[in-house]
Amino acid sequence: MQWLKGKVTPGANFSMLDYGGADGKFLPDLPGRKHVFDISDVAAAPGIKKIKSEAELISFSYIQLAHILEHVPFPLALARRRRHSLTIQAISTLRFPKNWTTTPGEGLRSLTAEFV
Repeated sequence: MQWLKGKVTPGANFSMLDYGGADGKFLPDLPGRKHVFDISDVAAAPGIKKIKSEAELISFSYIQLAHILEHVPFPLALARRRRHSLTIQAISTLRFPKNWTTTPGEGLRSLTAEFV
């Protein structure tokens, strides 16, 4: 994620969340507190705090939802919920498989128009 390095200036309170990221090893190589939200029994990678309850999700400077939205029944609703976990000056990354399609109303057109 080299593109991200030029877009953020991590400060003392910079925090990252990999939502549904198993061990969190795909978080960007940036200084800051690293968290992964995942309900599996996979252990978090070294230096990453595992969160297993959505109630523990607080505010983050960077949130990535990488290849997770295609696995939930209402991806737009999930993206909107996570948007509220972002700090004022924050970035969120959404990644999808190249061949993913959804039904109207929950698709990428709605997501890019209303979320980004």
